[in-house]
Amino acid sequence: MLSLHTGWTMSDINEMPVEEFNSYFALNILNPFTYDAAAERDGLLIAETFNSRRKKQIKSWELFPYLRPGTPEWLSDPLVQKARLIIQNVNNTAKITGQPPKLNFIHNKIREEIQLESESKSPDLLKIKELKKLLPS
Repeated sequence: MLSLHTGWTMSDINEMPVEEFNSYFALNILNPFTYDAAAERDGLLIAETFNSRRKKQIKSWELFPYLRPGTPEWLSDPLVQKARLIIQNVNNTAKITGQPPKLNFIHNKIREEIQLESESKSPDLLKIKELKKLLPS
């Protein structure tokens, strides 16, 4: 199965050092074979079983909070939370006024913060990743 999913030959897989395999596993690169994928499958099955006799359906992450997509609020940096809130407020204001949102200033500030954090002695990689998600592709 791993060979089919990754496109690697069986000899490549057999010759792969355990450390390299574990690093792929830890980074969720081997997606269908990771604990995260197994936990999501199990959560979905349990939620479907739980919902089979209920009128009000619940999501799997309501039963198991660790399956919730995205970064938890308590783990997120306060600056990232504030940036998300500002972008959300600007977008809501733009919807009300019917004009396109003007996010250039905010995006420039986010880029500056990413650059400052990247240049620090011990950069917070999670903060950088979350700030990059707020920028347009």
